[in-house]
Amino acid sequence: MFKFLAPIAAIGLCAGMASAQSYEIYTGATFGGQDLNYGPTPPSSPNLQSMDSGIPFGAAAYWNVPGPFEVGVDMMYTNQDYSTWGPGSSLESLSLMANGRYVQNYNGIDLYAGLGVGGIKLDYSDPNPALSGTDTIAGWQAQIGARYTLGSYTVFTEVKYQEGFDEGLIQTESVEYNSTSAIVGFRF
Repeated sequence: MFKFLAPIAAIGLCAGMASAQSYEIYTGATFGGQDLNYGPTPPSSPNLQSMDSGIPFGAAAYWNVPGPFEVGVDMMYTNQDYSTWGPGSSLESLSLMANGRYVQNYNGIDLYAGLGVGGIKLDYSDPNPALSGTDTIAGWQAQIGARYTLGSYTVFTEVKYQEGFDEGLIQTESVEYNSTSAIVGFRF
């Protein structure tokens, strides 16, 4: 169902971003070391593989709502390798999330915490093309961060955690997904 709604959501995102009050662009690093299941469906004996660190980047648009809240949409791309699996194996993700944030100002610094839900497209690449493939799953994210205004721009840093509600299905294998990223960016 999500695969049919994704193009409609993308069109709505583009139209909505044109009227947003704030835009964000960011990059950073994903933390490695999380053990993610990769194996037969259902995973009777999970095969845990440790992911390497990687690079996320993304963009978001936010609107202020009454009170100390803001709502928005966030699109993020990540790419992480599985070096313990062997050279050439990697997992890319592209997420589109609807977000809500609670924001409080302390001595000129905005501190915030947020939650989001949406879709995550997983793309697993393997040296053996028969094992490579994609799937789109529903997921969620949580974020905490701080931002500081410098003139007409605002810089921010945050930690973002994403996870799929369920494992993706690549060929006949289930692929677990979660990602923790340290992010820096600009808000304008």
